Amino acid sequence: MTYASETRSDTTTTQRLLETAEMRELRGITGNTLRDRNRSQDIKRQCNVFSSSEAGEPAEQDELIVELENLGNIRGHILQSAEGKNFYAFQDIPYAEPPIGPNRFRVQPPKPHGAWEGVLNVTENKKTCVQVNDPNSVEDCLVLNVYTPV
Repeated sequence: MTYASETRSDTTTTQRLLETAEMRELRGITGNTLRDRNRSQDIKRQCNVFSSSEAGEPAEQDELIVELENLGNIRGHILQSAEGKNFYAFQDIPYAEPPIGPNRFRVQPPKPHGAWEGVLNVTENKKTCVQVNDPNSVEDCLVLNVYTPV
């Protein structure tokens, strides 16, 4: 006889193993893992991906241009995980305006970042958000890193 709790446990264990295998593929060179595959799929659906040569620029290996609706174009690149899998990397994409002036200490939702001209290069992390005892960190944490399978 099989109890419902045993079946649920087996399903959960199997699901965890599958999720672990999927996440292992996306583990980047820094060891970080993209934890929400649906988010990356949503982003891919919303973005118009084309190669550098299609954008009228000389094609460079391992680079691509993505159009973000109402914002502009970003230049990402292809990286390789420790397991040898290629993935798209877009690092330091601005998503909100900094709260400056009278809004500095006001509790409010972030204001979306405005559009930019040309192609924004998002192929490297500039600096990390403030960390304890890290002199290389900055307060500007209004950027997003996106990693998605090729």
